[in-house]
Amino acid sequence: MLIGAANRRMQMGYPNEIQSEANGPINSDFARRMVHVREKLGLTLSEFGMNLDFSGSFVRGLVLGETRMHSKHADRVLQAVESLEVKAGISRAAKAKSLTPVSDELASYIRHINKLGFSVQLQPITAA
Repeated sequence: MLIGAANRRMQMGYPNEIQSEANGPINSDFARRMVHVREKLGLTLSEFGMNLDFSGSFVRGLVLGETRMHSKHADRVLQAVESLEVKAGISRAAKAKSLTPVSDELASYIRHINKLGFSVQLQPITAA
């Protein structure tokens, strides 16, 4: 009997990173991500909801913590939000990608300076 319950939970998509309980509301961190990407793209609730295959009023309830979502939708919603974050240029992957060339170039300069027998020390800039 216990195994059947565990299997049903796995089929429903719980545990997942956007809900703290099975078939419950989304967590506040994910709600903030949703609000941020929607605002960044300038989407109405209706337009944003269409991207998630939900109505705008349902999405509003999710973000405000007033609506519970069946956990089987969690993976799809997470993927849709991550896709919109990439489109908006605010995804973790997009940020990492944009920083990599500068970081690699800086690291290359530091290695070159070290080979010349010097060390590099970085200090925070203080406000005047």
